Amino acid sequence: MGSEQGGRAYSQQRFRHLAMAAFMVEWRWEVWQELHGRSRAESFLFYDSGSVADRVFDIQLKNMRRSIGFGFRLVTIEGSSMGGYMAFGDEGIRLRASLSTAF
Repeated sequence: MGSEQGGRAYSQQRFRHLAMAAFMVEWRWEVWQELHGRSRAESFLFYDSGSVADRVFDIQLKNMRRSIGFGFRLVTIEGSSMGGYMAFGDEGIRLRASLSTAF
């Protein structure tokens, strides 16, 4: 946990162990869309919750870490994307920005 796949308010790989349970909800809305739907800009709100343990059956709800936040994405016709988010959790605020391109 601690990435765009869960627990975004925590540093990369902050919680690691043999078993993990995670739950993510993301609500997206398009701010802009190119005429043929190939490029777009979207904003989103999210809620992440998860925990790690020695075994899946050892995971308890009281140990779940939660994060909430918001962000944006821009995806172009060429497959390039950029975006970022701000996440809030028990250990503070985390900001992340990313840029990727398809070759």
